[in-house]
Amino acid sequence: MIAFCKDKQRRDLILQTPGINGLDYLEVLGPPGCGDQLALTFIKDVRGLALSPANISLTGDTVLQVHAVKPATKEEPLTIRVQLRGTGDFSPYTLTLVTSPTNTDPPAGVDSQLNTATFSFKAGCPSPLRDPRDHHNYGAPAEIGGGPYDRTPNIALPGTQPNAEFVNSAAPFKAIVGMAVVGWAEYSTLASAVAAWNRLPTNSAGTILLPNFECYAVDLTGPNAIQIPAQSVLLIASAALAKDGVPEWSEACVTLRGDIEVVAPPVTLDPDGVPLPTGRVRINGVWLSGQLILQGGEACVEVTDSTLIPGIALNTMGEAARPGTPSVMGIVLNTLGEAVYTETRSITGSGSAPPSLTGPGSAPEMTLCLNRVVSGPIAMPSTCSSRICNSIVDSGGPYSVAFAGADLASPGASLHIEESTVIGRVWAQAIRLASNTIFWAKLGQSDPWQAAVWANRVQVGCARFCWLPANSIAPRQYNCLPPDAASQAALEPRFVTLRFGHPGYCLLSGDVPMALWKGADSGSQIGVYYQIQETEAVTNMLIRSAEYLPANAERGVFLIPSRTLPEQASPFEYYGHGGEGGLPMGIGVSLI
Repeated sequence: MIAFCKDKQRRDLILQTPGINGLDYLEVLGPPGCGDQLALTFIKDVRGLALSPANISLTGDTVLQVHAVKPATKEEPLTIRVQLRGTGDFSPYTLTLVTSPTNTDPPAGVDSQLNTATFSFKAGCPSPLRDPRDHHNYGAPAEIGGGPYDRTPNIALPGTQPNAEFVNSAAPFKAIVGMAVVGWAEYSTLASAVAAWNRLPTNSAGTILLPNFECYAVDLTGPNAIQIPAQSVLLIASAALAKDGVPEWSEACVTLRGDIEVVAPPVTLDPDGVPLPTGRVRINGVWLSGQLILQGGEACVEVTDSTLIPGIALNTMGEAARPGTPSVMGIVLNTLGEAVYTETRSITGSGSAPPSLTGPGSAPEMTLCLNRVVSGPIAMPSTCSSRICNSIVDSGGPYSVAFAGADLASPGASLHIEESTVIGRVWAQAIRLASNTIFWAKLGQSDPWQAAVWANRVQVGCARFCWLPANSIAPRQYNCLPPDAASQAALEPRFVTLRFGHPGYCLLSGDVPMALWKGADSGSQIGVYYQIQETEAVTNMLIRSAEYLPANAERGVFLIPSRTLPEQASPFEYYGHGGEGGLPMGIGVSLI
């Protein structure tokens, strides 16, 4: 970069005046954007001008120090070179020749108007704004699904107290992706960090940090899958990193685009023939635009404060790109140990085909735990178990499948669910416990399912303070709604919106039946927003506000929005099943 003198008349005057000199132009020497040397070219021979670092004043956004000044030579009689300690940024810089740091007058023999030059170190370099970062979060009534809120209560670093019994407890595996931080091993990709974890022995503890609000394309399937042997614990979480390397579990939520597969080896026995404790994978503070795939023997996969995007991803209209496609899948293996898939369409009529139970083989015995999670459908075989708390499981509509087996047409894992909302039909091997939960599910016309909520084993388990469709095949019920089929229409839940990404997503609207609004065991609302205690807040406001009112004044509490927001109907339903009013849906409907 070269900065020229613009005052030609002043330049010509100096050429004609003996004993006076001035800057003609300034040049930044070195690679573009990284120059650390300045070439000061004067109008006349400058070999008689003695300058030192004290005669150079340099101002800009970044403080730079002058290391040395090389005087003019016989080969370059007009040029003085200034060596800097480092380079500048994109801001404009001004170089001024001064008598001393405390005297801003020009040195003897230098013109008072041509003793300064303004320039840029980054001239010709691409602006850093060419790749702008848009840090935003979807609003929600509660701390759920991941975001900038504090996630500390749901996180414990593996290998620390009280879990310090690992073989590498003295130096737990600590990795970070794409950032250099003191005390953490840096890896360029998540796949390389996982590969390093997979090389550790059994009974290891490890943490992989994903910094800030980054977005990564991943493919952790097949040979790149996460291996979780017995007794091992791996945490994958987003975090903001302090300068001392201590992670802060807030102001961070990383998006992963691709599939993640967790593989557990066969059950390991101790010398007495007792199975060793299962390995655990914990995922926290992540948005996954893909599928979480579970395969192998026994292991526990815990997902907290995360979002497994319903429909895998959102299109440009904000709608599900692959509606009805499972967010969590349990892979079934054939007798050769190979994953078995079918080439038929998904049972929802769109999206990729799920695995099919097409022959004998092994099924995973995984345990899935979701806490404060937003997820799409869950497709796990009956050999698995699941525990869901304070979460949303959204299949896209009440007629679609939200929870079932690996083929979405057979019984799924055993289910334990509390304070959650399920949008879609449920078929579980057993419902061990359902508490304070809304099952918003419906059967279509000529539906092959026996019930919208269906437990294969009804002798075990209990459903308490839930909203279950009438005629559900469920274990014994206590204080559930509706009490009978005749009252179901009057007691159906109403939501502000079921559109993922909207601030009122799955929130009960203001015109919901009071029995549902106060139907939980604590007198609060049933469903995922049981945790915000909105019902109690409204009640307390009505009680306490009366004593502060002037005479003859009235008060009220108005929920905004108080009605279901208008929106278009879901573009798909379960193939061959009727929608509202028994209208037929599916391929060939126009021929009826």
